[in-house]
Amino acid sequence: MIQDCIVKICNLPIDFKDKNKSPYDLAKESKFEIYQDSISVSEIRRYLIENKPLLNQWQILSWNKRTTGYYLSYEDNNAVGFINEKHQTTFKQEFDTSIDACSEFIYREISSILGLEK
Repeated sequence: MIQDCIVKICNLPIDFKDKNKSPYDLAKESKFEIYQDSISVSEIRRYLIENKPLLNQWQILSWNKRTTGYYLSYEDNNAVGFINEKHQTTFKQEFDTSIDACSEFIYREISSILGLEK
């Protein structure tokens, strides 16, 4: 079910800390691959509005990555960006709110983890 998938992907940082599973395994278990085309950033946003503590969990996950890929920065005008293998920012988008930025980051990060970027 789509709503179950949204709950699982939004809670990935907590599950990553609490369970002995990789982000890939957790993303795979969400069945995001099946529902990706049916899930919108707006639906993720609605879930985050009701679960605001997740915003900090996603920020921490982004900080702890310390690698290439997508990042989330509330301090940088609520930015979502991408850092390539040469440590260059090749994509950056700023958002009006941290909820908007986090929603976009979650969608892009889960897609990236599963190799489903469009």
